[in-house]
Amino acid sequence: MVVLTAYGDADAVKSCYDAGVSTFLKKPFNFFEIRNVVKNAVAIKNLSSHLDEMVQERTTELEQRLREITALNKFFQRHLE
Repeated sequence: MVVLTAYGDADAVKSCYDAGVSTFLKKPFNFFEIRNVVKNAVAIKNLSSHLDEMVQERTTELEQRLREITALNKFFQRHLE
């Protein structure tokens, strides 16, 4: 979350960060600040999405391995009885 304000005393900044704000910009702002905030937010979103995809792929792989191990375990239990 980004806060853009003309009111930016230390207490206001602290309150915003305590509430979960990731970036606090005081007016007057310049184009480069805004551009970098947006650029960084997009990069973080892309990395987060990529990480989510990797976790999902790995979870699927592990679930498949668990099914295989469970099937093998049942097979060996039946043959040991």
